Amino acid sequence: METATQGIDFAQKIRNVFDAQKVHQHVIKQTSAEERIEKLKRFRETVLKYKEEVAEALYADFQRPRVVSYAIEVGTLINHIDYTVAHVAEWLQREPIEAAYQPPTGFKTEIVYEPKGVVLIVGPWNVPFFLTLYPLISVIAAGDTAIIKPSELTPNHSALLNKLIADCFDENEVTVIEGGVAETTELLKLPFDHIYFTGSPKVAKIVMKAAAENLSSVTLELGGKAPAIIHESADLDKAVFRIIKAKALNAGQICMDTDYVLIPKSMEKAFIEKTNTYLKDAYYTKGDFNYDDYDQIINVPNFNRLKRLFDDAVAKGANVEVGGIFDEKLRKIQPTLLTNVSLDSAIMKEEIFGPLLPIITYESKEEIVEIIRAIEKPLGLYVFSNDSEFTEYIISHTTSGGVTVNDLMTHAFDPAIPFGGVNESGIGKGYGKFGFLEMTNARAVVYQSPDLPNDEFFKPPYEGKAEIILGSLK
Repeated sequence: METATQGIDFAQKIRNVFDAQKVHQHVIKQTSAEERIEKLKRFRETVLKYKEEVAEALYADFQRPRVVSYAIEVGTLINHIDYTVAHVAEWLQREPIEAAYQPPTGFKTEIVYEPKGVVLIVGPWNVPFFLTLYPLISVIAAGDTAIIKPSELTPNHSALLNKLIADCFDENEVTVIEGGVAETTELLKLPFDHIYFTGSPKVAKIVMKAAAENLSSVTLELGGKAPAIIHESADLDKAVFRIIKAKALNAGQICMDTDYVLIPKSMEKAFIEKTNTYLKDAYYTKGDFNYDDYDQIINVPNFNRLKRLFDDAVAKGANVEVGGIFDEKLRKIQPTLLTNVSLDSAIMKEEIFGPLLPIITYESKEEIVEIIRAIEKPLGLYVFSNDSEFTEYIISHTTSGGVTVNDLMTHAFDPAIPFGGVNESGIGKGYGKFGFLEMTNARAVVYQSPDLPNDEFFKPPYEGKAEIILGSLK
């Protein structure tokens, strides 16, 4: 009985918040570019005010090294806020359009970018601060209101986010609702004007079904199996450094991180040797592996999932070349390289989302494309090559949310370019103007001339008029 009562109370609470935002959104819609810029600046100040608490919360949740949180969570968010502050006034300008058809007297057309309304932002656990809050930048720029649902898997971050948002915004403009699956399910029943979800394809399908009930538009930022392709012309030292550094970051729990490496057989041994050298320099400076500078796997189920992928790959013939050490007590897995990995193994069919890295050898660029096309379109694709013809071949013969050449994930940090996936790896785009467009309705406005020579033409009776129209169709 108590649980049922709490459920009713919660449903009513979020309905009240939603209704209040629905009403207040019409007020927010009228705010000027200057007022929205001031809100963004206030948001920036609040983020900086809590920067140390952000790092502490993420360390408490999964032992994220503080330097990583300052850089990829706080620093990246500040960069995105600054970019939007510099450009939002331009984006909000009415856009004059030259009409495709002009009657004799002419008319004026333009596009007005208006807010969609009330937005639900459902955040992830892996890079929770940045990935939950960067859509809010677009919400503020567009003139929307928002309810934010942070991940329950990072409870310290969730509580901190609740405090930060309450310190910066009134509840009828932006608020945080904490909780788990039950709370998210209740939120998804509401008729939001837009839903911005970051997470897994499995949950994204649930979100889409719920959105369909209210015809809510959606942005889905998912993931997939991002390949890193190494060509024989590549600088292998830099390729290994950048691939392994990124794979160790956040213990590989990043949606656009490398899921497998494609490399010529002749370079495979050197790749393994250089990986060992990198890991020795980065994590073994004091003798044993330095777990202090290395993240935990988020929870036991995900630790067990990664162990299952590893065990299945080994059972199907994969060789452990580097790592393979699972510390269940610490909930940490050392960076692991696997060779001779079967394409039919689970690790090549599921997104890994952890520090396991299959190495697949290839003989031709056509084989590379065949392997990539056999897997769902990824969020990112990485080409290490100094051969422009090879690079362009890979880009033109594959599809992904974004591409970075000779580095990892760089396309996912620049607010000037779109960020998002394709089909299984996502729907819609975020960042900068693309995020602004995602949160707005491009409203067509036509100002008709008062004097139309043919104004009376389509007034019945129509006798003889069909022949006139027919004669004009040439």
